[in-house]
Amino acid sequence: MGVIPPDLAELANLTVLDLSENGLAGKVPPELVKLTNLIMLDFSGNQLTGCIPENVAELAELAQVSCNPRDALVALFHSTDGPNWENNDNWLSDASIGEWYGVTTNSKGEIVGLSLENNGLKGRIPPELGYLRTLKDLELHENELSGQIPPELGGLSNLYGLALYSNELSGQIPPELGRLSKLEYLYISENRLSGPIPPELGNLSRLGSISIWGNKLTGEIPAELGKLSLLEWLDLSQNELTGEIPAELGRLIFLTGLYLGSNELSGEIPAWLSTHLYLEELELWGNQLTGCAPGRLNALGRLDLPTCPPTDAQDLEDVQSSREVLVELYHATDGPNWENSDNWLSDRFIGQWYGVVTDEQGRVVKLELAENKMKGSLPPSLGDLTNLIELDMQGNWLRGEIPPELGDLSNLMVLGLWNNQLSGELPPEIGKLSSLKDLFLDNNLLSGEIPSEFGDLADLKILNLQENGLSGEIPPELGDLANLEVLNLQGNWLSGTIPLELARLSKLNHLILWDNDLTGEIPLELGGLSNLTDLSLSDNKLTGEIPPELGLLSNLTSLYLGENLLSGEIPPELGNLSSLVTLALWGNELTGELPAELGRLSELEDMYLSQNQLSGPIPSELGSLSNLKVIYLWGNMLSGEIPSELGALSNLTELLISENRLTGEIPPELGNLSNLNDLYLWGNLLEGEIPSELGKLSNLTFMSLSKNGLTGEIPREFGLLSNLEELFLNENRLSGELPPTFGNLDNLLELDLSENQFTGEIPPELGNLTALTYLSISENQLTGEVPPELGNLTRLTNLYLYQNNLSGQLPTELSKLPFSTYVDFSDNRFTGCIPESLRHFEQPPAELGGTEFCDDSASNE
Repeated sequence: MGVIPPDLAELANLTVLDLSENGLAGKVPPELVKLTNLIMLDFSGNQLTGCIPENVAELAELAQVSCNPRDALVALFHSTDGPNWENNDNWLSDASIGEWYGVTTNSKGEIVGLSLENNGLKGRIPPELGYLRTLKDLELHENELSGQIPPELGGLSNLYGLALYSNELSGQIPPELGRLSKLEYLYISENRLSGPIPPELGNLSRLGSISIWGNKLTGEIPAELGKLSLLEWLDLSQNELTGEIPAELGRLIFLTGLYLGSNELSGEIPAWLSTHLYLEELELWGNQLTGCAPGRLNALGRLDLPTCPPTDAQDLEDVQSSREVLVELYHATDGPNWENSDNWLSDRFIGQWYGVVTDEQGRVVKLELAENKMKGSLPPSLGDLTNLIELDMQGNWLRGEIPPELGDLSNLMVLGLWNNQLSGELPPEIGKLSSLKDLFLDNNLLSGEIPSEFGDLADLKILNLQENGLSGEIPPELGDLANLEVLNLQGNWLSGTIPLELARLSKLNHLILWDNDLTGEIPLELGGLSNLTDLSLSDNKLTGEIPPELGLLSNLTSLYLGENLLSGEIPPELGNLSSLVTLALWGNELTGELPAELGRLSELEDMYLSQNQLSGPIPSELGSLSNLKVIYLWGNMLSGEIPSELGALSNLTELLISENRLTGEIPPELGNLSNLNDLYLWGNLLEGEIPSELGKLSNLTFMSLSKNGLTGEIPREFGLLSNLEELFLNENRLSGELPPTFGNLDNLLELDLSENQFTGEIPPELGNLTALTYLSISENQLTGEVPPELGNLTRLTNLYLYQNNLSGQLPTELSKLPFSTYVDFSDNRFTGCIPESLRHFEQPPAELGGTEFCDDSASNE
C-alpha cells in the first residue's frame, strides 16, 4: 500500500528494485532517473499511474508505458500559466504537437525543439520536461520562471542547447546537467542561482559556451572546467566566486572570451593568460587579484590591474618618448582638473596611469579618457603614438581643431572624439588611417566639407559625423567604403543630391541623412542595399515620388522619409517590408489612398503618415497589424468611416486621426483598446452618440472628440477614466446634463465642453477636480447657480462659463482661485452685484458677469 518514496533515488548503487504485487498507487517518482545502475526493475501488480522515466523503460516486467511527450508539454502549460502566455497558439488543442507554438518536431513526429523565450511564462519548470528524450534545443529564456532547475533535465541525452537565462530561477545548479553529453551551449545567466558550480559540468566534452553570469554562485571555480577542450566562451562574472583562477583553465586552447569580473577571486593572474593564443576578450575587474598584468592582457578588456613595465632597453626608450607625449596631453587639457588622473605625472610606469593601456613592450596602444572633464586642445604630438589602436576621448570639453597629425596613427582602429566642442574643418589626413574601423566625430562644432579622402578608409565600418555644422555635398567617394555598416551624417547642412555611389555599400545597415538640406529624388538604387535595417532621410528637401524599389529592403526595420517635399502615392510595394517596425512619411505632399498592402506589415509598431494630402478610406486591413502601437494619420483628407477592425489592435497606445473628413459614428470597438493613451478624433465629420464603451479605456490620458457633429449625452462611464488628464468635447451638438461622475477624474488637467447644447446645472462634483488648470463649459444652455465648490480649483489658470443661462449671485468662494486665473462669466443671467472679493481677478466687471462690485461698507451698515 502507499506510494513509492522519491528517496529511493538516493540509493545510487542500487541494481535491483522489485516492488511488484504491493498495491502501490500514485505516480512513479521521476527522480528514479538517477538510478543509473539498475539492471532489473519490477513494478507489476500495482496501481501506479503516470509513466516510467525512459532510461529505465526498457527493463523487463515494467507493466507501465513510457512517458507521453504530450503529457510533458501539458505539464509545462499548466505549471507556467499557459492561458496567459504571450502566444499559446494550438496548445492543448487536437492539433499535432508540431503545430503548437514554439514546438518543433522531426519527420517522425518527435519533439526536437521547444522555444518559448520571451513568452510570458510564469511559474516553475516541471520535472516532466525530463521525459522529452528526443529534445535537442530548450529555449525558455527571458520569462518569469521561478523555483529550481529540475534535475530531471539531466536526462535529456540528446540536448545540445539549454537557454534559461533572464528568469528568476533559484537554488543550486543541478549536478545532473553534467550528464548532457551532447550539450554545446549552456546559458543560465541573470537568475538567482546560488551554491557552487558543479564540477560535473566538466564532463560536457562538446560544450562551446558557458554563460552563468549575474547569479549568486559561491565557492571556487571548478578545476574540472579545464577538461572542456572545445570551450570558446566562459562567462562567470557578477557572482560571489572565491579562490584563485584555476591553472587548469589554461588547457582551454580555443578560449576566445573569459569573463570573471565582479567576483571575489584572489591570487595573481595565471601566467598562461599572457601566452594564450586565441584569447580576444578578458574581464577580471572587481576582484581581489594582485600583481600586474602583461600589456597584451590590458589591451583585451577591463582588468583593473596595473600593466607590468617592460625591461628591454629599447622598449624603455620608447616608453620615455610616449611619456613625454602624455605629459604634453595632460598640460594641454587641464589635467589637474580631470575627473580621474590617477598616477599621471608620477614615477610609476605609464601603463599604470589612468586610461593608458600599453602592450608588453610598454608602447601605448589605448587611451581611454572618455567623460573625464578634459578641457583644452588636443596636442599635435598625439600623432607620435604610432602604436595606438584606440583613442577614446568622447564626452569631454575639448575645443579647437582636430590635429592633422592624427593621420600618422597608422595602427589606429577606433577614433572616438564625439560629444566635445571641437571646431574647424575635418583633416583630410584622417583618410590615411588605413586600419580605422570606427570613426566617431559626432556632436561637435565641426564645419566645412567632408573630405573626399575619407573614401580611402577601406576597413571603416562606422562613420558618424552627425550633429555638426558640415556643409557641401556628400562625397561620392564614400561609395568606396566596401565594409561600411553605419553612415550617420544627420543634423548638418549638407546639400546636393544623395550620391548614387552609396548604393554600392553592400554591407550598410544604417543610412542616416536626417536633418540636412539635401535635394533631388531618392535614388531607386538604394533598393539594392539588402542589408539595410535603417533608412532615415527625414527633414530634408527631397522631391519626387517614393521609389517602389524600397520595397525590396527585406531587412528594413525603420523607414524615415518625413518632412520632405515628396509627392505621388505611397507605393504598395512598401507592404513587402516584412521586418518594418517604423514607417514615417509625415509632412510631405503625398496623395492618393492608403495602400491596403500596408496591412501586411506584421512587425509594424509605429505608423506616421500625418500632414499629407492622403484621401480615401482608412483600410480595414490595418486592423490585422497586431503589433501596432502608434497610428498618426491626422492632417490629411481621409474619408469614409473609421474601421471597426481598429478595435482589434490590442497594443495600440496612440490613435491620432484628427483633421480629416471621416464620417459615420465612432466604432464602439475602440473601447477594446485597453492600452490606449491618446485618442485624437477631432476635426472630422463624425456623428451619432459617443459610445459608452470608450469608458473602458482605463489607460487613456488624452481624448479629443471636438469639432465634429456628435450628438446625445456624455456617457456616464467617462467617470471611470481615472487616468484621464485632458478631455475635449467642444464644438459638437452634445446635449443632456453634465455627468456628476466627472468628479471622479482626479488626474484631469483640462476639460473643454464648450459650444454644445448641454442643459441643467453645473455639477458641484466638478469641485473635486483639484488638479484642473483649464475649464471651459461656455456657449451651452446651462442653468442654475455657479457651484461654490468651483472655488476648490486652486490650480485653475482659465475658467470660461460665458454664454449660458446661469443665474443667481456669483459665490464668494471663487475668490480662492489664483488672482492670475483668467475668468469669463459674461452673457449669463446673474443677479445682484459682483462680490467685492472677486475684484482680485483684476478683470472688467463685464467679464465677471455683472456691472459693478458690491459695496461692502454699505452692506455692513
